[in-house]
Amino acid sequence: MGKDTKFKKGNKQGNRFTSENQPQNRGRKPKVYKYLKKVVGESVGHELEEQDFKDIMQALIELPPAKLLALVRSTKLDPKTGKPLPNEETPAWIQMLVSNINTCIRYGKLDALEYVLERSFGQPKQTIEGMIDSQITTAPKDLSMLSTEELLQYNQILEKIEKGG
Repeated sequence: MGKDTKFKKGNKQGNRFTSENQPQNRGRKPKVYKYLKKVVGESVGHELEEQDFKDIMQALIELPPAKLLALVRSTKLDPKTGKPLPNEETPAWIQMLVSNINTCIRYGKLDALEYVLERSFGQPKQTIEGMIDSQITTAPKDLSMLSTEELLQYNQILEKIEKGG
């Protein structure tokens, strides 16, 4: 079964699909929401609007560190390590954001704050200073072909343009 015979007309090699011979998993793959519903056991969809997301991020950066920890840690302790387990009621994206905020607090970084502010209010406006030169220069023209009368008219037109009227 070489490359030259695999797709030629009349080839009987391989597994051809017919009305009786169909693949096991027919059709499209299920959407990720259906998969998550099957795994989690409840409906999953877009429940969070963009403005809600921004409001929650702004609220998180205004909370004191102790309240941030309460969002991500439960009161239950891990029996093996004795450390608090993650709070099962807090959504994963909030836990990730709070974890990032706590890391930035611990090491004195502003990464999380910059991220939240840029997502909430947009990037800061940057002013650009500069001088725009609007003078247009052209290459010199050969006026030797014009008559004296045409040169006088040309000169009058240039003077009128320079005066602005």
